[in-house]
Amino acid sequence: MRAGRRRRLWPVPVLALALSVGLGGCASLSFYGQAVSGQWALLAKSRPVAEVQADATTPDALVQGLTQAQQILHFAEHTLALPVGHRYQRYLALDREAVVFNVFSVPPGTFALKTWCFPIAGCVPYRGYFSREGARAEGDRLRAQGHDVYLGAAGAYSTLGWLPDPLLSTFPWEDSAALAELLFHELAHSVLYVPGEAAFNEAFATAVGRAGRQRWVAAQGRATPEAQGVRSAQRACFAGVVSALRVALAERFAGRGPGPSKAAQAALWGAARHRAEALALGPGAEAYFSPPHSLARLLATSTYEQAVPAFEAALAAEGGALPAFYAAMGALDPGQRQALMAEAVEPAGAGACAAPF
Repeated sequence: MRAGRRRRLWPVPVLALALSVGLGGCASLSFYGQAVSGQWALLAKSRPVAEVQADATTPDALVQGLTQAQQILHFAEHTLALPVGHRYQRYLALDREAVVFNVFSVPPGTFALKTWCFPIAGCVPYRGYFSREGARAEGDRLRAQGHDVYLGAAGAYSTLGWLPDPLLSTFPWEDSAALAELLFHELAHSVLYVPGEAAFNEAFATAVGRAGRQRWVAAQGRATPEAQGVRSAQRACFAGVVSALRVALAERFAGRGPGPSKAAQAALWGAARHRAEALALGPGAEAYFSPPHSLARLLATSTYEQAVPAFEAALAAEGGALPAFYAAMGALDPGQRQALMAEAVEPAGAGACAAPF
């Protein structure tokens, strides 16, 4: 558990380099340079929230959003037992649609994401850039080697509590519930983060984010339990379809040789799309399973979604008590974490959503 550790105060540029979660690996100095300069820019250019709110040129909607963000952070600390500390006390308007652009890739003939390794963060299945151009260049380099590549735009990321992460214009300010979930997710990473175990870390943070969102929305009186239940069920159903597709593809890649043909893969993706249509999961879900298909995108989604039901079950086993849940997950040894993740190998969900293809 990271929350109670004393933290060494490293010089910010050095710490930014070491903490580049997904922003590094065995790469050129130019890559590390963009990681340090990008992180430094976030800290140097951001302004205290109170100063932004007092600025006469700040739009009223942003002033209100920043006020609500502080209310969400208070809720996180006092109701969800998530440590806030010095994080999210500053704000920065970015001139791009995402703070980081992550490169996910699957080497040819395989069905696993390539990983990059860093100090502190361990190995993660993506590599991040502070510019879309840098991410595209890395994606093009990998495609030239035959990799399946997906570029994901991230509106937020966590430095695990080591640096004062600012609020950013790329957060979902138009949706207070989504904003709350994002902040709870990122704060959860500083409660528990196991170097080199990305799927465990992301599933834990996703489970915390979603549980926190439900409690925040209920506390605000903005959604009935029934409405929240419908939303949760639709999310779980989409995750079930994704998981069923992942399992079906994994089975076909399991043997020797280059794996299934493009036509065989397309047929499975098509079956997933038809299932999404039949289950009325919405145009977003249908588009996800439509061409162009990407194994890297599918596996990136699975990194966040695959094990969430196992963590939600663990939270329920603690009677919904988040501090007890944090302690229980933090106390797991490597074998126990592996066993927990193994529970999520089969498709999540139930019935028609996760039925085998």
